[in-house]
Amino acid sequence: MPRSLGSTFALLIAIAALACGNLLNAAHAGDLLVADRLSNSVYRYSKSGALLGTVLTDNVNLNQPTGLALSPDLTKLYVASFQNSQIVAYDYNLAAGTASSPTVFAAGFADNLATPSSILFSHDGSTMYVSNLGGTGVARFNLDGTSAGPPLQFGAPLNQSLFQFSGLAFAPTGELLVGAFQDFPAGASGAIGRANAANTALAPLIGTAMSLNGASGLLVHGDDLYVTGMFASNLQRFDANTGAHDPTFSVTDLAFPQGLVEAPDGNGLLVGILGVANGAGHIARYDYDGALLGTFASTGGGGFTEATAFIAIPDPVAPPPGDFNGDHAVDGNDLAIWKANFGNNSGSATAAMGDADANGNVNGADFLIWQRNVTTTPTATVASVIPEPNALMLAFTAIAACGLATQRVKFSPNKS
Repeated sequence: MPRSLGSTFALLIAIAALACGNLLNAAHAGDLLVADRLSNSVYRYSKSGALLGTVLTDNVNLNQPTGLALSPDLTKLYVASFQNSQIVAYDYNLAAGTASSPTVFAAGFADNLATPSSILFSHDGSTMYVSNLGGTGVARFNLDGTSAGPPLQFGAPLNQSLFQFSGLAFAPTGELLVGAFQDFPAGASGAIGRANAANTALAPLIGTAMSLNGASGLLVHGDDLYVTGMFASNLQRFDANTGAHDPTFSVTDLAFPQGLVEAPDGNGLLVGILGVANGAGHIARYDYDGALLGTFASTGGGGFTEATAFIAIPDPVAPPPGDFNGDHAVDGNDLAIWKANFGNNSGSATAAMGDADANGNVNGADFLIWQRNVTTTPTATVASVIPEPNALMLAFTAIAACGLATQRVKFSPNKS
């Protein structure tokens, strides 16, 4: 009796299993830490938006937290405290998701802090950048809390009108990007600054514009720069290298958007919507082209009241290979994700899309990884869920790709 296409495909990927051996799993982000300025707390949410618990509540050292950052070695959590102008450091337990033992890392005008907003570490982890809404520029610190240089500001005459800074990010070419929150004295426009080559001053990447009024969250994804305008009520996209505005992207009528971060599961970006009143906001999820994907998390339930800042943190326990939705189970839900993205050869696929071997392609090799690690057999048969067009070709491609991957691992001195 002739073998069906599905069974033939299953046989071929079984052969591929023998050729591949063990495949490396893609790196996964973990949870989301959310700062709440109204409760002086930081909460922890899963990558799917479920409240996992309280990281810290500190009414002694914090007065409206607005910025978060983890130290390069993931042992310290830094929180920017807006009203009392200080940065507080906590011992952070990555596995437990808790913070303790607060110490004041920097404080006040002596440390160039005036209503600090965002915190960001340099690529090499040696310098902490802190933006200030209070007019002291972007402060710079060494890891021991000492100054790493004068604050970054615009040169004259822009420094007379653009001196309130908010969001921080890095350009694709490495320069620091800074959100200029609002111009003075008009208070009607914002801008985006970029550090010069010497990292001693800021120059405009995007000049003052009403559409950037209240420029708050900055996020660079590839060559795209996303910016939230708190008072402009929008989310915009620009070229992160040239500053050119992308007119095809438009998210408007947002009720005071502030924080901006890539979703921990890699599925789009998260926007903190403060809302028109305390407790009326939420965290929304959008895809990278601006389509609303839904609500990531809402206020209440023991969690945040007003999400003023958030950061994604590493997953201390990596999900098993083939776990595409990050729930630490390999089952039919993951198979559905792989099926929906089967054939994606864009080179930018992620584990959240079914790319288990992190090679940028969602193909038979990724199905193989799922099959080898599945713990719950879905009711549908394997043959019924495998897309049939070009199935045989993709199976052979998987075998060839695995062979090449094996050679790279064998001969590269940086692989183990």
